[in-house]
Amino acid sequence: MARYIKLIRASSENVNVRYHGAFRVQVTVARAENMPAEVFLYQRLPPNADGEVFDRFLTVCSPVDLAEYPTVEPDDDLRFPYFRKDSVELDFRSTDHAQEFWEIMMREVCCLREALDRLDALEVTAEFECGELDSETTDSEESETSEESADSETP
Repeated sequence: MARYIKLIRASSENVNVRYHGAFRVQVTVARAENMPAEVFLYQRLPPNADGEVFDRFLTVCSPVDLAEYPTVEPDDDLRFPYFRKDSVELDFRSTDHAQEFWEIMMREVCCLREALDRLDALEVTAEFECGELDSETTDSEESETSEESADSETP
């Protein structure tokens, strides 16, 4: 199954206020095929003294994060208040830091897509049996296996 994800970056102009730089970057998932669009992991912080709640961006999700954490809001039943969103907005002190963030973001999202692809490629690595088969079942299975082997051999 082919996976695809498209990110869009929006940026503000570099704002200098009394020699302090400020540069805002917003990254949004514009399209996602065969994978969730909510690939950015957030943590809901405890309310501050005024009762305001803030969400902190942590990272691009791993495949396990995609399976484990809900979208939009944290699940109150989970031990940790993590959740996923399809966008992130951060402020940086310089355009260089913002560009570095963008390059890391692109690389991490591609790594996630590749990891999801690799998880689809399952191979049998072990077999386990427990109990005993009755002799009729065992004999008929061995007979079928022998016939299949004979049919697959070419003279």
